[in-house]
Amino acid sequence: METFNNIINIAGFGWSGSSALVDLLKELDDYQELGNEFRLIKDPDGLIDLENAIVNNWKSGKDDIALKRFIKFIEFLGRKQTKFSHIGKNYNELFNYKFFDLTYEYISELINFDYKGNWFIYDFKKSHLSYLVKKIKKKLNFKIDNQLIYFSCHSKDDFTKITQNYLNKLFASIKNSKNNLILDQAICSSNIKNIQRSLKYFDNTKLILVDRDPRDIFIEAISQNSIPTNNIKNFIKWYKSKRPNYNYINSLDKVMLIQFEDLVLNFNDTFELVMNFLEEDYDLSKINFKFFDPSESIKNIGMYMSNKYKKYDKEIKEIEKSLGDYCYDFD
Repeated sequence: METFNNIINIAGFGWSGSSALVDLLKELDDYQELGNEFRLIKDPDGLIDLENAIVNNWKSGKDDIALKRFIKFIEFLGRKQTKFSHIGKNYNELFNYKFFDLTYEYISELINFDYKGNWFIYDFKKSHLSYLVKKIKKKLNFKIDNQLIYFSCHSKDDFTKITQNYLNKLFASIKNSKNNLILDQAICSSNIKNIQRSLKYFDNTKLILVDRDPRDIFIEAISQNSIPTNNIKNFIKWYKSKRPNYNYINSLDKVMLIQFEDLVLNFNDTFELVMNFLEEDYDLSKINFKFFDPSESIKNIGMYMSNKYKKYDKEIKEIEKSLGDYCYDFD
């Protein structure tokens, strides 16, 4: 099985410009991009949640529920979304139609055994009518339908080894002649513990986090529903909650934090820092700016100063007051 020499993880904090760094790394000859955000690890019901259920906080029944939720999650990730289909991320096609096969193989390895049974913890999902029917059946000594229950209990080392092997097979399925794979948004940036846990799923990886001026994040996110911009106090709380232990990030092994603004405004110096971190000796003159164009990205810097957003001056002042340490210094 031919694998990548390095997995380069890129992540942001939500509208913080990490895609610009992904575009820059795509300029390098020996770097291959996945082609979609890799959300298998950090999203709800992903690998982090699965590990919590069957390793860190194991309890009989919790393992079964977590595995079934993980199966639902990978069905969503794997299926192709069309105009009239259910939502999906098209991972099966992305991984050369091996995503489902390799993932079900991984799940089978995690399951120690299964059996038919029933337990009260499954009843809370039933409708009131279904639960009444079950009670009546039980009262009349009718047979209660049992369900398939998975049992999975592993040590941290076993889970990590099985998961590493699974991810290696997954990435090997898409490897071309390039030796480095760029993963976008695979790792949760807002939790140092999860950063460290996620990194151990990879044999050889580094993580670069990209942050951005909160004033521009606020302005750009106004039209979106995923960030609480309708109330400035809520936005500030959201922004801070995404960055606990912020000052310790650069002290983590194999982790680097850069500013989106520096990537654009101080490109040469920031490029050198990134290349040193990745242990690459790359000639800047070879960059063609086919994917990353600083002249375009600069339009996303200082957006809050535009007359177009004058009506948000009050909110911007509140951000500067409460999040001053995160605001980019243009001097």
